[in-house]
Amino acid sequence: MKVELLQVLVDFIHKTEPVSGPWLLGGSTSLKLLSGTGEPGDIDVFTDVATGAALSEVLQDALTSPWRWDPCWPYENWRAELKLRGIKIEIYGDLTIRKGNYTYVLSPREVVWAKRRVWQGCGVKINIIPVAEQILFNYLVGKKSYKDWLGVARREGLPWTELEGYWLARGVPVDLIKNLREEVLAYAGNRQA
Repeated sequence: MKVELLQVLVDFIHKTEPVSGPWLLGGSTSLKLLSGTGEPGDIDVFTDVATGAALSEVLQDALTSPWRWDPCWPYENWRAELKLRGIKIEIYGDLTIRKGNYTYVLSPREVVWAKRRVWQGCGVKINIIPVAEQILFNYLVGKKSYKDWLGVARREGLPWTELEGYWLARGVPVDLIKNLREEVLAYAGNRQA
């Protein structure tokens, strides 16, 4: 990871210490912290609406786009953008994806918070979205990076049954899990061919 990106993340943590609400790191920066792969260019923070508003208020001098409702596809959410030392940070509040009859919400609650990962380094602790959640989110928005997260799951020894159990606890429909499994198996088969 670029040293400046990690330093900006540490600065973000220190600047937001007055905010008591929970937030989680996601996206390519969290992948880099957990697996050492990829070269992230920005920082993605996922939280609830109240915490997102509080984070935005504390960081208002760095905002490039204020805390606002954003109903754009492929998801709708509250969000803000800011720059610290030239690095873009996006804050998402209660990010929501609608897929058929299923409504997915990414927020640091219940199962997501309970299963979060904690990265420690540079004098800080960073709460990271669970691997199973990263796979599901990237799959739902059509990002192939969910395959990178499958690699993390394999390296950590997370069996498919544990991933499925997490998704079922999150209320993910069985048919959606089945479709994800079929795509994963096809991907794994193509890698071995």
